[in-house]
Amino acid sequence: IESPDATEQSGRLRRFTQATEPAHQVLCFYDIDDPRQPAPPRRGHVRDGLLFARQHVDRRLLIHCYAGISRSTALAYAILIDRHGGVGDERRLLEHLLEIRPQATPNRLMVRHADALLRRGGRMIAAVDGHPVIQETRRRNFSPPAV
Repeated sequence: IESPDATEQSGRLRRFTQATEPAHQVLCFYDIDDPRQPAPPRRGHVRDGLLFARQHVDRRLLIHCYAGISRSTALAYAILIDRHGGVGDERRLLEHLLEIRPQATPNRLMVRHADALLRRGGRMIAAVDGHPVIQETRRRNFSPPAV
């Protein structure tokens, strides 16, 4: 997952170019939670990521973005729910994600899209919004400094 302004010159653009390299998919959008901002994650991005994962269900997946904290963890959470989630497993699979990537703060807009696509009835976003570790991380990283 990359930002629209990623370029070869920035050193942030990664592409496989050889036929022998692994199957890959590039999704391009900013790490923002507000759909009114330029280039937000769209439902189609999450859908495309889920479809790619379904096409490669028998293989290991590497999901990455610039920092590996928000966009990639949101997609990983969606894939975990899609592959292993029964009704009510949203919190359990979020805990599993946090065991793998403790600093995860899944992008809320992507989680909302995944919740709708996977027909989870709001349970995915509720698990993220109600998780104390994620909320503390968000508060620490995104709260303005006290004056």
